[in-house]
Parts: sequence; structure tokens; C-alpha cells
Amino acid sequence: MVVGGNAEQSPGSLTSLRVFNSQTRTWESLDNTNLDTVYALATIQNATGGQDLLVGGNFDAVPGVPGTARLARWNGSNWSSIGNGVSEPSRYVFAIATLPNGDIIVGGSFTGIGGTLITEAIARWDGTNWHSVGGGMGVGVNIVYALKVLPNGDLIAGGNFRTAGNTQVNNIARWDGSTWAALGAGTGSQVNALATMPNGDIIAAGTFRTAGTTPANLIARWNGSAWLPLGTGFVGAFMPFVNDLLVLPDGRLLAGGFFDNAGGVPTQAAAIWNGANWSSIGAYASPNYVNTFTQMPDGWTFLGGGFYGARPVSTASVARWGCPACDDIDFNNNTVFPEDADVIDFFNVLAGAECPACNDIDFNNNGVFPEDADVIDFFNVLAGGTCP
Repeated sequence: MVVGGNAEQSPGSLTSLRVFNSQTRTWESLDNTNLDTVYALATIQNATGGQDLLVGGNFDAVPGVPGTARLARWNGSNWSSIGNGVSEPSRYVFAIATLPNGDIIVGGSFTGIGGTLITEAIARWDGTNWHSVGGGMGVGVNIVYALKVLPNGDLIAGGNFRTAGNTQVNNIARWDGSTWAALGAGTGSQVNALATMPNGDIIAAGTFRTAGTTPANLIARWNGSAWLPLGTGFVGAFMPFVNDLLVLPDGRLLAGGFFDNAGGVPTQAAAIWNGANWSSIGAYASPNYVNTFTQMPDGWTFLGGGFYGARPVSTASVARWGCPACDDIDFNNNTVFPEDADVIDFFNVLAGAECPACNDIDFNNNGVFPEDADVIDFFNVLAGGTCP
């Protein structure tokens, strides 16, 4: 897992890009380059079938690599330019998305990209050249904060803009590859985050209080023909906002930002929607805002933002939430289970012995180890029970 931010926020080092090693459970530097402030990360398949990292934000060119200001590509060993990046001072990249054909979409506050193309807040890179996306987002101070590619390849853009191309859209718009279209009357204020639900509905969140003509506190759902609220949304004591959304595999929706109440339920910085109601996922120590979510293949969800605790755990800026299923009972991974050797190896590892083939001792994957609960859950699963 790679996290980006600024040098003061990145865990474990004064660099803005850090990698979490899930085996050693430690933070490592991506490389020794400090890119000042990173706002956007995405991946794209490279020519060898691997994944390159795309990085956007507010940073000068990587030393020794021209054309990497505010937008750069990392292949695991070296940095490279994406079409000469964004050279305008005080202009940033806030969002990156990749289309099914491999083209890269970049959104931000720029009015030009690549040193030649004049485009407002959004552009497309085809691997060779930059292109305007339907004329961009009008004229003036316009910003794209969020991009979401739909299953059919259409693109949703959210941010702070009134028009897309020549179409009045109000902060959110849909691009079908040739034209921009509005989603109803849009939203009353800025859109920071986008998500798509399993049924195809589009979720928008940000700072708005209305979506179309519907009252919607910071979050709303577009069903293809109308805007609908998600409960009573979010409120907070001072200028609340939602910064990110994540749809979980079971269809529930996570929302993170700066707020202290979700749907009438006291909560701090993050909440979960089950299709009918909001609930809290935990408490965060002040200052309490969540900027981003990501879900790992093992089922854990990571949160990043500005907090100094995720109670009951003491943590800063990054926290892990949710408890996926326990490891299977074949602890030593010899494909024979259940057997006495699994029990013996479990207690050997618990006592600090080496077992390269074994699972780690955090059997219940709750991030706390070693603990009595790991032993209890191990024997529950051994006896045919379930892992809480």
C-alpha cells in the first residue's frame, strides 16, 4: 500500500510518499524523493504487464527528471514524465483516473497542461499527446476534485465548476467520450468525492446542502433520473465536508471527512451507510478528519487523514478498520488440516519460534498481537466455530 500526503503527515519519515510493508508491518520510503504535497494516486498497467504508479499534486519536478511537475509516473525504479506535466505555478492536480483503453484522465485547477494544450481543469493523455475533454470546465476559476470511471467507460467528474464544455452542469458532469451531460441540476456547492453503488447509482459528496432541488447534507445519490438524499446526511459544528467515499464488497458505503453527526448518529470523521441508516465506525481524536480510504485484498480498510488516534488504538494519520475473517486453520500451510501440527506450530510461533511457512500470529487479523483473543479464536475455528 502506498500513501501520499505531505512531509509533515507521512508516517515514519519526512517524505510525502510511503509504502506499508504488510509482512513486516512497517513503513518504508518509496524512494528518497520528497514531492512536497501529493493529492492523487492511481495505477496503470505498463508494457510488461505490471503496474506503474501515477502521482499528482502540488510539487516541483522530480530532481533530474524534467516535465514531472505536479504529475509524474513511477515504475518501481525510476520516475518519468507524463507529457511534461503541469508547469503552471500555483496550479495543482487533484484527481487521476484511467480509462478502459489505458488513457489517463487528470483533473485539477490547471488551465493548461503539457506546456502546449490549453484546457480548463481536465485533460486526457493517450500515451503520446494531451487532449481536451470536451472543452474542459468553462472559463474562470474551475477545479476538478474527483473522477470516477463507470463500468461502461463513461466518466463522472466532480468539483467546483458551473459548466462542462458548453453545458450547464453545476459541480458534477458525465462524459460519454464525445459530449458532456448534466446529472439533473447538479449540486449546490462543491463535489469532493464520487462512488458508484452495485446497482449503478452514483454517489456524490462534498460541501453541498442541496442536490438538484433536494435537501442533501453533503451527500446525495443519483439514480439516473433524480437526486435522492442518504438519510439526513452529515452535520458538523464548523464547515463540515466529506472528502472520500468507498463502496465495500457487501454494498455498504463508507464516507469520510470532517463532521460529527451522520444521519442523527454522533460520529467523528467517518461513517458507514447500510442502505437505510448511518452508523459510526469509531472515534477519532482531534483534529478529526478523514481524507481517503482504500481497501486491501485481505479485506482490511485503511483510512488516512488528520487524526491522532482511532480509539481504542493510538495511531496518527493512518488507521486500519474492519475485521476480515480469521486465517484458515491450516496454520502451517501444509494443506493437511485440522491436525496436531497446526496446534503445535501455532504455539511455537506464539512463543517466538520461527516458522517461515506459517501464518503470522495475528490469527484473528485485528491488528493486535500476540493476545489471548488470537488463541481463543484459533481454538474456536479449530473446533468448527466462527471467527467474530
